[in-house]
Amino acid sequence: MSERPLLRVEHLQKYFPIKKKSIFQREVEYVRANKDITLEIYKGETLGLVGESGCGKSTFGRTLIQLYDQTGGVSLYYGETIEELMPQYIKTVYQAIPKQFKNYDRDLAALASFQAEIDQLDDAANPKVEAFRKMRVKFEENYGNIVRLAGGLLVSDDLNEVERLLTEKYLKGAAVATLLKKIDFEKYRLSVHNQTIESSPKIAEMQAELSIKEQALDEINEKVETFKEKLKQHPRFEEFESQMDEGIDLSSLTKQEMRLLRRDLQIIFQDPYSSLNPRLTVGSIIGEGLLAHGLFDNAHSKEFNEYIINIMEKCGLEAEYIHRYPHQFSGGQRQRIGIARALALNPKFIVCDEAVSALDVSIQSMIINLLQDLKEEHNLT
Repeated sequence: MSERPLLRVEHLQKYFPIKKKSIFQREVEYVRANKDITLEIYKGETLGLVGESGCGKSTFGRTLIQLYDQTGGVSLYYGETIEELMPQYIKTVYQAIPKQFKNYDRDLAALASFQAEIDQLDDAANPKVEAFRKMRVKFEENYGNIVRLAGGLLVSDDLNEVERLLTEKYLKGAAVATLLKKIDFEKYRLSVHNQTIESSPKIAEMQAELSIKEQALDEINEKVETFKEKLKQHPRFEEFESQMDEGIDLSSLTKQEMRLLRRDLQIIFQDPYSSLNPRLTVGSIIGEGLLAHGLFDNAHSKEFNEYIINIMEKCGLEAEYIHRYPHQFSGGQRQRIGIARALALNPKFIVCDEAVSALDVSIQSMIINLLQDLKEEHNLT
């Protein structure tokens, strides 16, 4: 197991609003499915979440990979670095520093004071507890990403200069990240098609362009480090610098950026039948993600079918099943299809939402053993 977490969750909350009972009702009521969850999941780890039916396990799994939008808290993903993805929210955070960060000390003191008051309460149902939760969520929204991304630069008296430097760094970094994504995607596509990198003139052309853009990024990074060096004697520099974090805030990503990470973050649903489209064959179900992410251009190509059959056989499905429909399979076989679909994109993290609870006892051990074998083979979390 890795010493570094793959996912880190702090104070995660998912509340579902309840429809108002009358037009005179002012306060919106909520079903509190997940409340104040904090944990770390390490690379290569198998984490089991135990609880009675209806306690919010499935909701947490889906919120973790942003199938549901989280109500509060922070979900940081370390499977890729910020430099590799350069999401749009980083630019927004940098541009907000001069205006927003000036109230940080005031709001931090108010939060700490309220925290001390809450610690003295014995009643968890006290309205002040919910008010504190909302206050902490608001504080995280306002300052969480600013502190994680800017670190010790925030002690500067000239926050406008900090914003200018970091925005320029973002623009140069985003250009590099876009090219790296294209190169990585092309390398992955070639590996899926069993082709060598040397046979692709497209990669050589992109790498030449990359070296120019990386040089420009190195220049602005040097400017940022020079500026930071002058601030290291400030008494609060280490306080902020120690809070820097290169994790990607999943809840701040756009839908398009989250789509890029869907290859890494997959789910095996609880019901092996309702999660499969009855109008699609097994081959189409497993290969849908491959086509959506552009790994294959044609669903009828020989390479596409060979890749699908290879995944199916790893999951204990016969090659001749590729053209069958979900209703033609048993419960255990349907769950194997769900597992194959999750593995097709070679993910780093899989949520198994009670993946064997709907199966017979005799089949459950087979599926668990299969998942364990696949975990070791693909280094899954």
